[in-house]
Amino acid sequence: MLSCANPSLASTEQIRVIVNDGVVPLSPLKGCPEDSKYGMCSVDGFVESMKEIISELDWNWYCHGEWALPEGDKWQTADGTVRKNEVL
Repeated sequence: MLSCANPSLASTEQIRVIVNDGVVPLSPLKGCPEDSKYGMCSVDGFVESMKEIISELDWNWYCHGEWALPEGDKWQTADGTVRKNEVL
């Protein structure tokens, strides 16, 4: 969570995800800006996007389903989910 001096971002709290010292782009998420130069998203936009993604998941399939992902970089995700039509 961070606050910014940038006037266009100062009105809302922002969130940015960093993994292994690298900023994770949040632009693929529905509630986040497509042109976020620094990978930031409003907290409200991020939370709403996460709620939508979570509501669409089939938790039983994720935990117990028989699925495999293609080798290499043929399968990539921006939101951490795998959809049934993307598996082998």
